[in-house]
Amino acid sequence: MSGRRVHAYSVELPAVLSIAGAAALHQALVSCLDKRQLIELDASAVLEADTAGLQLLAAFLRDRRESGRDVRWKNVSEPLVRAAGMLGLQQVLVLPEAGASQ
Repeated sequence: MSGRRVHAYSVELPAVLSIAGAAALHQALVSCLDKRQLIELDASAVLEADTAGLQLLAAFLRDRRESGRDVRWKNVSEPLVRAAGMLGLQQVLVLPEAGASQ
C-alpha cells in the first residue's frame, strides 16, 4: 500500500495583523480560499494583532470549514495567542498553544 503525502499550501502571516495591512492579508487569504489542498497558516512572525486582523482570519477559517477544506496552524506566536485571548477569539480561531503546530 503506497502512502500519499498531502502537501500543504503555506501562508506566512505578517508581523502585524492589523487594519493597516488588512487589504494585503485579505488578498493573500482569498487567493487560497478555494484551494483543495490543506492550507497551513504560519504564524511564527506575528508580533501584533488587532481586531480587524483577527476577524479576517476568523472569517477565512469559517469559510474554509464551511466548504469542507482544512486549515492548520504552524508555529503560533505568543503575541497572536495573547491578542486572540484578550478579544475572546482563541476558540473561534482554534489556536493551539503558542509555539505549537496542529
